Amino acid sequence: MLYSQSLISRRLTLHDDPTTISNNLTLHTCEIEEVQTRRLPESVVIWYITSTEQHPDADKLTVCQVDCGSHGHFQICCGADNVWPEMFVPVALPGAHLPAIDITIGARKLRGVESNGMICAKEELWIHEDQELHGIWILTEDFADITDTDLGISLTTKYPRLENVIYDVENKTITHRPDLMGHAGIARELYAMYQQTNPSAIKKHNLTQWSDYAIQSLDYLSHNETTNTQNIKVKTDHCRAYYAISLTDVQVTRSTFHTRLQLLDLGLTPRNNWVDFSNLFMYQTGQPIHCFDTDQIQGNITVRMAAEGEQFVDLMDGEHTLTPEDIVIADDQKILALAGVIGGQSSAVTDTTKNITIELANFDPIIVRKTAIRHGIRTDASARFEKNISPLMTQSMIIALRDMMTYMQPDLREIHRAGVSAATLLPLQNIHIPRSLDELHRIVGDIPADRMEQVLEDLGFVVKESEVIVPRRRSPRDITLPADVAEEVVRIVGYDTLVAKPIPTTIAHQSPSSQPLLQRRIETLLTKQYHADSVETYPWAPDEMYELFGIDATQLPTLQNPLQPEQSHLSHSVLYNLLGLIVKNHKFYDSLRPYTIGSVRAGEPRSYADTWWSTANLTNQTRESRQVGGLLYDASSTDGLTSNILTAKHIINDILETDATYQPTESSHFHPRQQAQVLVDGQVIGFVGRLHPLILDALKLSSDADLVYYTLDLAALENLSSSLQLTASSYYTLQDHILIRDLSFVVDRSESFGALIDAIRQVEYITDVIAFDVYQGEHLPSDKKSIALQLSIHHPDNDLTSDQINKILDNAITVGQNTGAILRKDFANV
Repeated sequence: MLYSQSLISRRLTLHDDPTTISNNLTLHTCEIEEVQTRRLPESVVIWYITSTEQHPDADKLTVCQVDCGSHGHFQICCGADNVWPEMFVPVALPGAHLPAIDITIGARKLRGVESNGMICAKEELWIHEDQELHGIWILTEDFADITDTDLGISLTTKYPRLENVIYDVENKTITHRPDLMGHAGIARELYAMYQQTNPSAIKKHNLTQWSDYAIQSLDYLSHNETTNTQNIKVKTDHCRAYYAISLTDVQVTRSTFHTRLQLLDLGLTPRNNWVDFSNLFMYQTGQPIHCFDTDQIQGNITVRMAAEGEQFVDLMDGEHTLTPEDIVIADDQKILALAGVIGGQSSAVTDTTKNITIELANFDPIIVRKTAIRHGIRTDASARFEKNISPLMTQSMIIALRDMMTYMQPDLREIHRAGVSAATLLPLQNIHIPRSLDELHRIVGDIPADRMEQVLEDLGFVVKESEVIVPRRRSPRDITLPADVAEEVVRIVGYDTLVAKPIPTTIAHQSPSSQPLLQRRIETLLTKQYHADSVETYPWAPDEMYELFGIDATQLPTLQNPLQPEQSHLSHSVLYNLLGLIVKNHKFYDSLRPYTIGSVRAGEPRSYADTWWSTANLTNQTRESRQVGGLLYDASSTDGLTSNILTAKHIINDILETDATYQPTESSHFHPRQQAQVLVDGQVIGFVGRLHPLILDALKLSSDADLVYYTLDLAALENLSSSLQLTASSYYTLQDHILIRDLSFVVDRSESFGALIDAIRQVEYITDVIAFDVYQGEHLPSDKKSIALQLSIHHPDNDLTSDQINKILDNAITVGQNTGAILRKDFANV
């Protein structure tokens, strides 16, 4: 959602810098992610091109002579192809800095010809229109009032509305506030907070009084409702209010420049004056409307549920097969619109439209959201309806609509109102909170009652002796309790103004359970020792990932109301979303080590590996479990070795604080000889494997990349924790008196080196053995491989002589040779 300062200024004029306004909004109402400011330099002025000629040494340059009034006459070289004499254009004088392109204009020669300034295109002034044309801005095409007396005047002096500030809002912070999807709502919020923090910054205001609008709307309906327009028939309880306003003899033309600019600043594309009017009305009030071509409506307007298999073509030529769960607006012959989502092509306003019917309605938010998701159409209208717009506000919009048409008279031209038809399905009554100010004061504590009353009235509440009436603009489920009203006061006054008080009770100490201690130990080990990055992922995954790994997604638990249709199945492994992170970030980093601890959902597997590479048991009763899973990614493996497999095994062994057993598996999605289940005491507790090159290719990763996945089941780890004596503090063992020595052995290529490591670990004073390198190739037979081991040596007396260290190493060599391994330096003599 974008807020435009120019639209806010229709309701409220603030004299404060954009950064302060942004900070205030973030602290009191909604989070502002970014502020964009369009300020045109005073040295961008109105000029008149008196003559043009071809550049003598450049086919694509035109030499222009321009009259700049009091600034004098200048010569400018221009590369646009739409320059000719007798044009009014914007010109940046030498010294002007244009933030949109981050260039400071100077006087210089272009291919030997003097050029003093730059004739500007719209995009160079941060106006996002006609960008595909790359031509200069011909001012008379957008402004009819430019004359010779304007020469040399700053463009912003002549047209101050060219400057604007855009506030980019984090949408998640206004999910519960559909009234903030319109500028009238945010103007009311700013008014309330500035009344408390800096009243002098408010220069004037024209805030919408929705209660007054409601009274006027009812009066307007009683005097103007007519049967001359289409009758409205509502055949579903999911339509809460419906009004149709008929207009005749309309003119469909291009909107004025300032109207188009307002839409462009909001990220919208101007279409024609009536479509632009409906979009601006929605952004001003938060209430979507839709314009139908009245002459294309055959018979009455009916709001109903769609029939199974009905076909609908939307405004963007998208074809949809509807279900009985979709609300439609229909006439006697066809569907006119998908209610709350998008209009239909058959009744769209075109350049030939002469009569218009404006729909002003309120639909069930859940039905609208499900329809939008089911058909893959997310529109500005659906985004507002699904936030549960108050039907009370919809009723008030009849007068707001009339006022907006009056305001936009230069765009809409002459308007003839033929009548209005209404159908209100719900009893429309304000929400009353039965609580006095004294009782609310007891909830808040530190804010005087008179200040509370002022804040509430500034926000549009009606404060009475024994109750508070909620503004009509607020969502029906937004404010329902006295605590909600108290929160409104506190957030406007500021949470930082409240005095901290002790909790009026004693909280008994609760020892943490084994699960968070175990999880904390794992996170500490992965982050500090292995420099992995903890990430949070969703419990669902994209269907394309399931398809890539041969998973039948229909066998997975399905969300009834997914955020996106293609991500509607709960995942049975953390692998998929971790892979998504690698795909998004591999272009920026050569090495990545993300990990996560989260819940997965699947049937009881035959083996732990089944939970991610086989669907054989996904049809069993679904269970939820927690996994720790991670990926080790290196952009290339130059020596062709499996170093990340070794690291993954080190991680698993460090988590277990013992050596696990690895049983090979046969998944086609992993390297055939670099995948295995993880077992402890015969129990499967995890998996480790290197992704197959074909999977890497499918993900558009280099087939040479070394990408290894590892995962462990937290419930299994908890069950083993007592027998393995896993402790939360084991990672913090002091390392000061541990000696590190390396040994290298040669073993058969086909054999695992687990037995070698296990044997050396039994040598007295050797506390740990880590394999840190494997080599096979030159200077070794094809059936042999070399393994390099790092030995940790610790003596209880701490101090060891050289003879003692050598004796420990000799014992380690002897034990290793007893397993069939040969010391690397002795191998040449064998």
